[in-house]
Amino acid sequence: MSEVLNKIKTRRSIRKFITEKEVSKELIDEVVKAGTYAPTGKNMQTFRFFVMRLVGIAGHTVNELTGGKQ
Repeated sequence: MSEVLNKIKTRRSIRKFITEKEVSKELIDEVVKAGTYAPTGKNMQTFRFFVMRLVGIAGHTVNELTGGKQ
């Protein structure tokens, strides 16, 4: 089995995060850039990325962005 197919089949969702460990700006930039290579419906490329670096405001900001419709 190819490495990519193996990664797809064995992927997992993470719902608990370590908030005490800071992620470097360089790593965040690399992950966001990789996300731009993901396929989109009809190649519309209508994605937006929001990077939240301050833990305390994340929930409040999500409510503001979604109009409270999560």
